[in-house]
Amino acid sequence: MRRCHPIARTSALPKNVATGYDARVTVLRISMIGLKGLPGVTAGWRSTPRNSARNSRQRATLTSPRTPRPQYTTARGTHRGVRIKILPTIPTKHLDATVHSFLSAVHASFSRAQIVHFHGIGPALFSFIPRLFGKTVVTTMHSRDYLRSKWGPAARFALRLGERMAFACSHAVICVSRDMADAHAATGKARYVPSGVPDPIDTPAGGCLKSLGLAPRFYLLYAGRVSPEKGPHHLLRAFKEMKTDLRLVLAGGPSHNASFEAEVDASAKADERVVMTGYVDGGKLAELYANARGFVLPSEHEGLPIALLEAGSYGVPCACTDIPAVREAATDDGGDALVFLAGRAEPAAIRVAIEELLADGKRAQKLGARFREHVLANYRWEAVAMAVGRVYREAAGEILEDEQSLPCPSCGQTDKTLEYSGTRSGRVARCAACGMVFSISPPPKENLPPAFTDDPDAYLANARHRLGVLNRSLTPHPSTALGASASSPVTLLDVGCFDGHFAAAAAKLGFDVTGVEPVAEAAAKARARHGLDVRVGAFENADLPAGAFDAVSFIHVFEHLKNPRTALARARQVLKPGGYLLIELPAYDALVRKLVGRRWRQFISDHDRFYTGPVLRALLESEEFAVLHDAKVGKVLTPRLLADRLGRYYSRAPARWIGRRGADARFGIENVLVESRRYPVGRRQAALISPQSRRRAEAALWRAAKAGTQRTQRDGYLSK
Repeated sequence: MRRCHPIARTSALPKNVATGYDARVTVLRISMIGLKGLPGVTAGWRSTPRNSARNSRQRATLTSPRTPRPQYTTARGTHRGVRIKILPTIPTKHLDATVHSFLSAVHASFSRAQIVHFHGIGPALFSFIPRLFGKTVVTTMHSRDYLRSKWGPAARFALRLGERMAFACSHAVICVSRDMADAHAATGKARYVPSGVPDPIDTPAGGCLKSLGLAPRFYLLYAGRVSPEKGPHHLLRAFKEMKTDLRLVLAGGPSHNASFEAEVDASAKADERVVMTGYVDGGKLAELYANARGFVLPSEHEGLPIALLEAGSYGVPCACTDIPAVREAATDDGGDALVFLAGRAEPAAIRVAIEELLADGKRAQKLGARFREHVLANYRWEAVAMAVGRVYREAAGEILEDEQSLPCPSCGQTDKTLEYSGTRSGRVARCAACGMVFSISPPPKENLPPAFTDDPDAYLANARHRLGVLNRSLTPHPSTALGASASSPVTLLDVGCFDGHFAAAAAKLGFDVTGVEPVAEAAAKARARHGLDVRVGAFENADLPAGAFDAVSFIHVFEHLKNPRTALARARQVLKPGGYLLIELPAYDALVRKLVGRRWRQFISDHDRFYTGPVLRALLESEEFAVLHDAKVGKVLTPRLLADRLGRYYSRAPARWIGRRGADARFGIENVLVESRRYPVGRRQAALISPQSRRRAEAALWRAAKAGTQRTQRDGYLSK
């Protein structure tokens, strides 16, 4: 058995202001895998690839190797500008889609297509093939197919594996419902783009209705596959119990489930009011929609119910089961349902919903009209095609027009290049002028669990290491390097102290610590647990005296700041002349980031600024700070702390196992530690040290700090 393969050559769309799509880019060749039918299939998500191809004609060259079955495909060669190629397959329930998806993926890998677009998590099982050949891969997740009752354990396992492969191998995954997009938001690849519906065709009653013996407005319509999860058997049982002269039309094709199809066929034949049309598409389906009294969706599971949206576009009153997909598709902005909802996918509830629809004609027509407006405003194919085009450009590594205008938070320039797409920090770009890396798109929703264990020993050891840069001799009264006496401890302001672990460790080492924390709950915890003086609020607006602190620390805070220059200006205000600034943050040029790429642990939704040592050095010097020391450092990592981090970002099961074993270790050179000094009043000179090792760096810092203290004391800039 052989199947067809579609291809098209087209021009570009004009610029769309709403989506930021600019057609003045290189035309893309796109290979689509997942088309069940071309020119068309029955209602439902399987019509989505077909309409995507048609609406993409004006945007790109389409190469669609997914080959429909002959009974669904009449076109050969070219259809509406889309070229069709024939590929073989094995026409059985389990091998049909598997074999042709595999062959299509191989064909696309050797084609001229720049983007390979898989439709459905089943075909996406083979998404690794074009990815290995350097193709840009996009997958559309139409539904969680493994939830469909027609599949057995082996098929469900394969579909779940296909879902995992889609998110592992694709550059972007389009989710047609917000529920699915939110569920996979943490991957950084999920993009919400709903499926669309074509503009309705007002078709008067004609040959289709006449051939079926139907009269306008005297029948209820079901459109979809004859499949258990679609619930046609529930609808037939509900309709059998209804006393009405209306007809029931079941418009839909088979679904590789012979026993279920036989059961539905027998139930339909037992009721003379039921009409089974088989596969219907095009003008005939439009005629059925346009003249129906009502539409019924008895599904147990849906991704995004395209048939419901198609019926809604015609203004047909609808009765549906109350499932999340229906709630999303048929609810207005105020949260009001635009359809008659059945509580559950069972005959009694469906019958009640249909009877409500038929009993109150005025309300039904009003809801139908509102639903039509809702569908045409939110699910038109033109807008969907533009959104898909934007995803294509993102996946291909292009900077979009609205992203290009974003200024660098460090230097203010707009020239940038894309570093990563699909991280948990969103799309990340590098400034061409200063080299700073920052997020240029909103990060995906991510709810990281709170830390489930504390390790004071690890925090204290890390604090010793960090504060040792400020003062090599960690005595109870660290003072020499900062020009204070033993009776007057160094005043330290810890910005973003959170729950006070670092600040408490500094206090144990003899520093007089004040904290600033914007999160009130964390500040309260720091006060209660460690007895610290913590001010609540943003650092830039905090009530702090000018020139009151010997040192200010930003320990893993700088990467959170939207405007680092404002924070540095504020730090300059609160520091004493000649005071010190200590910053620790994730090093973007760390080996770990280079190895794992977009899966770097520091790419999370709270981080949208990323620095290297040279970038941070340049920023500090431009804000009148002299950099005395910078180095990449590791951390003291105890098993408990390692377990905590693994549990937050990955899996808690191995985290708990690690937490019970092992010894302390310092490893993972992925942070950059920069110690700088505010220029003393009236001076613009300071030692600038570029150490090659930690020991040499600390020794050089000690000498420079001691010499600097002697100079400033001699010149009268410090008055202690």
